[in-house]
Order: sequence, then C-alpha cells, then structure tokens
Amino acid sequence: MRLTLSLCISHGRVARRIGLGPASRIDLLRNLLTGLVRHERIETTTGKADEVRFYAEKVAVSPPCV
Repeated sequence: MRLTLSLCISHGRVARRIGLGPASRIDLLRNLLTGLVRHERIETTTGKADEVRFYAEKVAVSPPCV
C-alpha cells in the first residue's frame, strides 16, 4: 500500500470548493451571512460555517456607518 500526502497538501488552494463555481460560492456565503445576521443562528455544515466565520467576524467587529 502506498501512502501519499496529496489530500493533506493544499498547493495554494485557500478557499473550500463550495457549490458549483465562484459565483455559486459567493451567493451561498452571502445567503448564510444574511441568515446569520437576521436570525442570529444558522444550521449548516462545518465547512460552510468555517468559510462564513471570517465574513461574520468582519461584520460583527466593523464600526457603524456614520
């Protein structure tokens, strides 16, 4: 049996592949973040939650618009 590290090495891929393409990924993250802001809670998978966490923290910490 041959062991490889191909699954562990990202090779520059930073974002997870969620949805069908880049536009689908952005739409999905936008909908998750909107639901989180409106209802303060969402039910989703761990991978999607990890991806949307960065944007949610930016929204929560950003100063209010004047």
